[in-house]
Amino acid sequence: MDDGRAVSVYFDDEQGSTRITAAFDAESEHGAELHRAGWQSILDNFKRYMESAS
Repeated sequence: MDDGRAVSVYFDDEQGSTRITAAFDAESEHGAELHRAGWQSILDNFKRYMESAS
């Protein structure tokens, strides 16, 4: 990320579906749970986009 924190995103085949896992270094201003919810929202929107594109 721009501030030096690491983010890794993994795409794994899971019985014909794709599991996406994001691992990240949380910053200190906001708690890990808030970060988790934000990333989940991004992944949910990505899922909806991909489903509508196919």
